[in-house]
Amino acid sequence: MILLSVHAAALVFGGVFVVASALGFDKDHDAAVHAEAEVGVHDHANDPPGEALGEAGALLATFLTFRFWTFALASFGLAGTLMSVLQVSAWVSLPTSIVAGLGIGFAVATLFRLANKRQVGTIADVQQLLGREATVLLPITAEKPGKIRVTHDGQALDLLARTRDAHHFGRGERVLVVDMKAGEATITTPNPAAAASRS
Repeated sequence: MILLSVHAAALVFGGVFVVASALGFDKDHDAAVHAEAEVGVHDHANDPPGEALGEAGALLATFLTFRFWTFALASFGLAGTLMSVLQVSAWVSLPTSIVAGLGIGFAVATLFRLANKRQVGTIADVQQLLGREATVLLPITAEKPGKIRVTHDGQALDLLARTRDAHHFGRGERVLVVDMKAGEATITTPNPAAAASRS
């Protein structure tokens, strides 16, 4: 009975968070987590061992996302509740529900991460992003790349970004995309006149 209560509570709380995730309340948090991991990948792009370590870091970062824990909790609760109702032994239901929760949570979070990485590839011509304003997700300096979010045809795209400016661009700051190369943006301080001429 206690185990059923635990599973039922996990299902209820997980279900609430799944709804929150579907409404996009986890978007900024997960974007920042993956941005940090993906910037690490980019920093070692010319170093195969470093790139492999960066990708491993991106995979590990999946376990830190709100979306992973949301679906892991809901899946754990659902699997455990069903097996408890079917009177499956606790020695079988508990480890099975834990594996199911972790597996489904990781699979869902990974799919969203990969979909986010491929968003730029859905644009026929990335040069369409030139002259658009974006929001900084991770701080950007001349020495260290960060990440931005730009909207294209109603779709939010999260991109790695660099700058040639000496200015430090903080999270939440508005910037202007002035170049695109290999899926990476180069940004600068917004210039309304220049942005209008490119629109």
